[in-house]
Amino acid sequence: MTASRRHHTVPRVLLRRFSPVPRSENPPIWNLDLSSGRPSKTSVNNETVIRDFYRVNKTSRPVSQGWAEQMLSRIESDAAEPIRKLVEGAMLTVAERESMAFFLHVQRERTPTGRAWHAFLAETIILEELRAKLSSPRFIQSRFRDEGNPQGEAEVELWRIAMLSAVEKGEIGVEPSQNREVAQIFLVADKIVPALAHAMTWRSLRAPAGSEFICCDNPLNIYDSGAPNRAKMDAGVGWVSSIAVEATLPLDPRVCLLVTPGPPQWRLEDADARRVEEINLRTYAAAQQFIYGPTQRSVQIVRQNAKRNRALVEAFRPRPPQVTMLDPPVSGEIKPRIVTYRPPRKSFVHPRKR
Repeated sequence: MTASRRHHTVPRVLLRRFSPVPRSENPPIWNLDLSSGRPSKTSVNNETVIRDFYRVNKTSRPVSQGWAEQMLSRIESDAAEPIRKLVEGAMLTVAERESMAFFLHVQRERTPTGRAWHAFLAETIILEELRAKLSSPRFIQSRFRDEGNPQGEAEVELWRIAMLSAVEKGEIGVEPSQNREVAQIFLVADKIVPALAHAMTWRSLRAPAGSEFICCDNPLNIYDSGAPNRAKMDAGVGWVSSIAVEATLPLDPRVCLLVTPGPPQWRLEDADARRVEEINLRTYAAAQQFIYGPTQRSVQIVRQNAKRNRALVEAFRPRPPQVTMLDPPVSGEIKPRIVTYRPPRKSFVHPRKR
């Protein structure tokens, strides 16, 4: 497989920082498989890799197959210096803060979990729109007439009932295309990135001696402690879903970036060992299949702590985005129903294709 087809869902510019020798050509790193609990010594180039994950298939527009991967590489390159400065405790320029905000946005969207969540929502919206149209005899009859279809009203009605039944039974489904999923990574970046850069407070949390942060294959965790207490239609979690939101991204065994709603400030803060343990549990909870660290001990300690704190790990598990719709009223009802759809909360396990 050529290098251009080996797509990393966690950028090497980030993952390599969790190696004991991050500047080597292919830094060694330890992973721990959450399904088995088994640690393994591996290398950065061989982790979080999926073949052609960001490939753009042929379209009517002149877009190369490698466009998305090239775009992601540029975003990663632009974020390398801001990451270094955040770890070293140096203030970012406005341009560097915007570059890092872009990196944060796409990191949430680019993983298998992020893509699967958005694919689920896209499928749901399309199917619900189809169901709403098929639920309206008047709409279907009108469409058939507008298209000059020669079938009579009775035949059209039988077709409508059969199609609606097939949708309700799950016999008809939709699946977003590869291109649509890839495009979703960059969608609304023009709105989210400025908000992250200029309407959020950033903190570089520094681990004390004897403690260290770990990374994982889905390292950005957005946690909102108030979400479980809100009504279902308001229980989604995003960058600014409430003032309690805390987004964590480990940048290095020494430093984790914490992003919260607030004025566009940056601070370097010392975290105690308990805070480091808690953030590592958030990283563990967000992981799809693997956690990463510079030593075998570093990942095993987090695994042991997670087993002792199962309820806390479950609380930290990322909540997916959701969509709320007005459903047409069913027989006997007058008002439309408010229905909220969200993807499964459990992390998706990605294939390890290299």
